[in-house]
Amino acid sequence: MSDGNNEQLGKQPAADEETPSPSENENAPQPETGTPSESEVPAEPETDGAAEESDSAEAADETEEAASDDAGAFAEETDPLAATDEIAAADDASAADATEIMHQPEANTTQEGAETSPDDASDGKASSAKKAFPKQKAIRIAVAAAVAVGGIALIVNFAIPQFKYSQAESAFESGNYDAAISGFDELGDYSDAASRKTLAEQAKSYTEGASALAEQRYSDAIAAFEAAGDYEDAADQLTEAKNARAYEDADTNASKENWADAGKGFMNIQGYKDSTKRAADCAEQLIGAEDYGTAYNILRQLGGDYADRASYASDMSSKADQVTKAERDISNGSLADARDIYNGLPDDFSYKGTSVATRKSQLNAASGAIDVCGVYRSADPCQLDVTQTSKSTGAAYYWTGDGVNSNCQLKVTGKLNDDGSVTLSGTATFGRYTNFSINSSLLRGDFVSKDFSITTTGAPGDVPVDDETSLRYDGAWHLNWKTVVTNHDLYFNYTYTASYTYTR
Repeated sequence: MSDGNNEQLGKQPAADEETPSPSENENAPQPETGTPSESEVPAEPETDGAAEESDSAEAADETEEAASDDAGAFAEETDPLAATDEIAAADDASAADATEIMHQPEANTTQEGAETSPDDASDGKASSAKKAFPKQKAIRIAVAAAVAVGGIALIVNFAIPQFKYSQAESAFESGNYDAAISGFDELGDYSDAASRKTLAEQAKSYTEGASALAEQRYSDAIAAFEAAGDYEDAADQLTEAKNARAYEDADTNASKENWADAGKGFMNIQGYKDSTKRAADCAEQLIGAEDYGTAYNILRQLGGDYADRASYASDMSSKADQVTKAERDISNGSLADARDIYNGLPDDFSYKGTSVATRKSQLNAASGAIDVCGVYRSADPCQLDVTQTSKSTGAAYYWTGDGVNSNCQLKVTGKLNDDGSVTLSGTATFGRYTNFSINSSLLRGDFVSKDFSITTTGAPGDVPVDDETSLRYDGAWHLNWKTVVTNHDLYFNYTYTASYTYTR
């Protein structure tokens, strides 16, 4: 304290003055509150003692702070959530101490120059020490609070996500993929959580695919392994699932004797189980069913040991195709083309119930009729006439015209009957006059068609058409047509004729 304060406190007792012991003053009457006794001597301010008390308080606070830090550190090493609770408790205790200290009443101060009692002086010294103590304590509390907030932020931003990440990893390793997916999803963009979530999803799909494959639910297995992407051997498992499903489908078709689809199915997965052999077996069934083309396509792709059978199926397929075309020509009336095809096939071949030897014999025997078939065009001589004859005198007047015209044709087709005979059918088109006039420019005409049919095994000769028309074949076709009109008027009869020749 300063000298001025000492003067206000009064004269200090001398060192050799005798101070009453506590025992001597025990029975002495105590002064009333606020009134100092005359025999009471002001106590010497124990400044050194106050300093020691302050130092002790600081040491205690430092020890408390260190203990709090150690507790927080230990909590962080064990459980991040427990560490948060410990630090929060330490902050609450520090805040309570600060509140208690800051709310203690300050010592009464006196106006400058006022006298102060020895007790007031003692209270003033204690008050000065107390004022210094809360300021230092508040600083330490602020620092501790800042450290605590930083620690909490560290826990929230790093320790807790790391803890959740570890939980998700544990779930992944134990095969609890749903929990792993959920855990990594909650972490958002923390570390590699997004890629780990994708990996967990793929692992889940892979596991589901493996279960479906084992249970022969091949479609489900394929979908799951496709979703698994490049996880482990998902690509190989996907191939296995596809092959298994294809094999199952092919086996079902084979059980229904649907050899074409079964053979194609087994062929597409040749090398899987016994699919190659089963594809070849289906091809043999197809050969037996005279489906040579499909059998050839299967055996050709099998190759190797099946090359000879593929060659045989190819040859048989070619012959079958020729028979098919020849029969189509027969249906269309192109018997000459059909005869030429059959004459190029071996007698011992048959296809779909049709014997080459039988067809060849029939067509060759009917060659005379078959050779008539075709298209013929009008050629010289062709003539058309109209004659007017008087009913009373018999006098006649007529006109003659050239009948050659590109519209005048004769077409003949043939139908091979079961007994080997041929029914020839055709249509002949020719021109004619339709009126008479003494003026040639007033003559009119048109085209008319006549149908005919005859059954024979050779050349037809004369072919009846109708009462007005006759037809004859001698290497060329000859048509004659005639009609007489008697009721056109009272004085004349009219005769219309046409003569046509048709050649190839």
